[in-house]
Amino acid sequence: MAKSLLALFTVLCLITCGKDAVKSAEPSLPAFLPSYYLPLFKLNDSWLEAEGHQNQNNIDQYAYTSSDHVVSIIVGNAPCAASVCETVFNNFLKTSNQQATANSGSFSLVTPNEYRSEWKIGGAENFLYVSRLSDSLLIWNYSTRAGGQAQSVDQYFNDVHAQINRQRYEQALAGGNVEMGRWNVSLREHAEQLLKDGHKQEAVAVLNNVVATSPTDYLSQMLLAANTSDASVAQNSARVIFRDAESPELISKSAKLLQQTDPASVRPPLLSKGERGLQVILIPLAPCDLGLLAQASETYTGITKIPVKVMRLSESWQFGAPDRIPNQRQIQQFIVQQKGSSPDFTGWTLERYKAELIAASSSSDALTKFSVNKLLASLGPAAGQYSVDPYLEKLADILVKYRSDDPRTIYVGITEANISSGDANFVFSTMVYRPEGPVSILSYHMMLAKTLNAEYESRKRLTERMAKELVPATLNALKIPRPTDPTDPFSYSGGVDRLDQKALILSKPTEDALAKFR
Repeated sequence: MAKSLLALFTVLCLITCGKDAVKSAEPSLPAFLPSYYLPLFKLNDSWLEAEGHQNQNNIDQYAYTSSDHVVSIIVGNAPCAASVCETVFNNFLKTSNQQATANSGSFSLVTPNEYRSEWKIGGAENFLYVSRLSDSLLIWNYSTRAGGQAQSVDQYFNDVHAQINRQRYEQALAGGNVEMGRWNVSLREHAEQLLKDGHKQEAVAVLNNVVATSPTDYLSQMLLAANTSDASVAQNSARVIFRDAESPELISKSAKLLQQTDPASVRPPLLSKGERGLQVILIPLAPCDLGLLAQASETYTGITKIPVKVMRLSESWQFGAPDRIPNQRQIQQFIVQQKGSSPDFTGWTLERYKAELIAASSSSDALTKFSVNKLLASLGPAAGQYSVDPYLEKLADILVKYRSDDPRTIYVGITEANISSGDANFVFSTMVYRPEGPVSILSYHMMLAKTLNAEYESRKRLTERMAKELVPATLNALKIPRPTDPTDPFSYSGGVDRLDQKALILSKPTEDALAKFR
């Protein structure tokens, strides 16, 4: 089906691009498009001319051209049951990849619901945009010939995307809660476009429907809170964000709407000397969201009955240049597969990895090149990973002048920085033992919804993860034996799934061992 449609696009383009110019008039829309798509058939203040309609393999295709023959547009619709639309979409993507690769083309967008590819044939530039709707695929081919003035293709497809989001909203609204939840990102984008176009009342109506079916869409909650004229609705959405979101930016905005203090703006007291007794001194190491620490500390104390103080260093602290790039093992594996041999990666810098990735993908298909380019765009300094061991030693050196001789006072640095140790892909926390006492550094980077590409944020889930991992980061300092009960938060966890499996209650052997230090 996909190959037939793409072949027909090419044939129709060759037919329409050779016709004589005639006076343009408002064309008839494809039968499957709502009327609000009509402006997309007017380019440079002139209507496109309808050139042909075919139905082949159950796919409707309509062809249009500009009067100067510079632009040719073919719009297709492929109906599909919701259960198979994903498969049909992936088949189109596979075929488009073959076509783009064969014609030295490329992809500029690939998501689970849409993609854009482009290539050249016979002096014409072809741009293909395929989008999923609730019950069909919408296929939009835009071709331009050399020698004429065509409008911005990117802007044109932005306009197409805006109307597709409107149609998704109408279909989802008719389809019920499941469809509304499935398309919540597109529906939020539709509301954003309405706001941009000055239609605030319509945007608020959309957002009210979105948050009713996707209450964890905190971006929609914030848009609603910022734009509704109903004070109670604004307060409710702001409270939800303030209580549940992970994003410090959203929490800060919600605090402002609620006229409350932003938790991240409250500076903890300076670290004091000579702390004694069974307690945890939690030290934020930038980057660190201070707003998370009070909630995580409270949960930790609920688990262990050990009090926590959050205190900051007076000494300067910063992580230097990253020691590793994110997903380094997977990137190395890709390079090895493409090269057919295993180079020595010792001492490779970020720039070396980027150069080798580009070289390794130079002969790959268009879709692989898109994935590599997307990966390259994410490999900035802020996305780096740090070897935590020298930072542990640095923190231990700082703490020498603050410690008392009481081994029950436990120090833990906490950060959002992505850390690792040795050959591990990442670590949640690790400890160094020094004669004057142990110290840990705990990272919550791999616990964040944004890191894990989770469906939604949850501050409760995040702070519980932090509290659970704080248990081994502290009880190891007391040299309490690790439990064999997998639900004990002190048990070993090699990943987020295991972290989530653990409960918020210590097992009896752990509790008995801890009781000796009280």
